Amino acid sequence: MILETPVADTNYPFLLREDHVRQVAKFLEGRFGINPFTGGNRLRIVVENQLAELQPKSFDAYIYYLRKEGSSALNQLLDSILIHETSFIRDPDQYASLTEFVIPDLHRRSQGKKMRFLSLGCSSGEEVYTLGIASRRVLGEKAGGRVEITGYDLSPDVLQIARRGNYDGFRLRDVNQDDKCQWFQEKGDHWEVKDELREGVQFFQQNLADPLLPCGVDLILCRNMLIYMSDDCRRTVFEAVHQSLLPHGYFLLGHSENALGHRDLFKSRKLGNALVYQPI
Repeated sequence: MILETPVADTNYPFLLREDHVRQVAKFLEGRFGINPFTGGNRLRIVVENQLAELQPKSFDAYIYYLRKEGSSALNQLLDSILIHETSFIRDPDQYASLTEFVIPDLHRRSQGKKMRFLSLGCSSGEEVYTLGIASRRVLGEKAGGRVEITGYDLSPDVLQIARRGNYDGFRLRDVNQDDKCQWFQEKGDHWEVKDELREGVQFFQQNLADPLLPCGVDLILCRNMLIYMSDDCRRTVFEAVHQSLLPHGYFLLGHSENALGHRDLFKSRKLGNALVYQPI
């Protein structure tokens, strides 16, 4: 996820004060562990745009909209703050580490049992299907019955995109032609994930400020998400991942993230050109 700077629309019926913005930030951090000030002035601009659209009579009315169960206003706010930018095989070094070291090692240790992979903050699903391609490169056609891959994200809208599995060519720019033809069906100017790659894949909405992760997991990816979380929430995620992983399991982060401040939970290893973590 990356943060972009929107343009504010200040056409709403009351003055937005700095303490109002801080109140929204506190609400987001308390419920989702998100530090919305990571993007500088972004939160204020996003709130101003939403106020102009909703036209609430007061700031209290706006907060009521956000707190309301199943709030579309809240989903809109989250999607505006967290821009879900991703693609297939986004990190070639990490992909090579998965196919050459991580998945073969997990396969040897599985002793015929089904392996479980998780993608936390999976956005629109590219990372989940990338794991599917990597698994099939190692295991061949039997991967669909040997690997269960689950993607979690906070946004119901991006999860709908993930389940559809329909992407423009730019998202597949790092997928080689053989894999593209084998695992995707060209439909106009888009590419749709074939049923064979969907086998064993599932998506769920999950708030990582209060993570409920399954136990006995072999591999967890959590890329480019923790940098937008508060320190307390980051620690909560690390503890949940540690509890979820098998003793020989693997934990992979994005380039700008690391678990070196949590040496009580994880040890680091260099596999190829990628840094990976395993539970202690």
